Order: sequence, then structure tokens, then C-alpha cells
Amino acid sequence: MLTDLILLGYTETEIEVIANLARYHRKNPRKKKHENFVMLTKKYREVVSKLYPFLRLAVALDRRQIGAISDFKCEYRPEVREFHLRLQPLNPSDDCALELWSLDYKKPSFEDEYNLTLVATLEQTLVPV
Repeated sequence: MLTDLILLGYTETEIEVIANLARYHRKNPRKKKHENFVMLTKKYREVVSKLYPFLRLAVALDRRQIGAISDFKCEYRPEVREFHLRLQPLNPSDDCALELWSLDYKKPSFEDEYNLTLVATLEQTLVPV
């Protein structure tokens, strides 16, 4: 477990935050009954809660671990509570179906935490927002 390692340059609290992020970025969401999560101060529980959905999205976008997504752009649309994620494939002929499927599976943690709808689109060329 990460908390058992000696990570030079990090405080004990930072190591606990990293360990919690490692736990929750792939598995079920954090729960108040999880001892390591509950032991964090409210401030650091909030840090974990806000960061782990982004890690889940990143893992989803690298599902095949081949760098299929070469670039992305984000756009927040507050008037409709949407977060648009525009993705560019490394290979123009790749439909990135597995990455998009995985993203669709993992996006509820992001949507629930931020109270936003995540809209992902695959685009061959990204133009600035």
C-alpha cells in the first residue's frame, strides 16, 4: 500500500491523499465508512473528492494504453451546466470506441461530483474554443 512506502518530499498527509486517490480512481467511489478516507481532514477529503473523477476520466481515455487520444480541449458551459470534452484521436482512422465506451462508463463520478453533464465528442482536428 502507498501509505507503507517512504515517499521522500511528501508529508504524511500528502501521502494519505495520494493513497486515497490511487484507491478511488479505479474502484468504487469513496465512502465515509472507509477508514483512510475518514481520517483525512475535511479539506483533504474535498481534495480527494474533486480530483478522483478527473483521474477516472484520464484512465478511461487511455483504456488501450496506446495513446489513442492525442489531444483534448475542454469547454465549460455554465448556462446549461455542461462540460464539453473535445477529443482528438492520434490516428484519424481510429474511432476510439473503447475509450469512448470507458469514458461513458466512468463519467458519472465526474457528473455527480461537479453537478454537470459531461459531453464528449471525437474530432479529427481541434480548433481553439
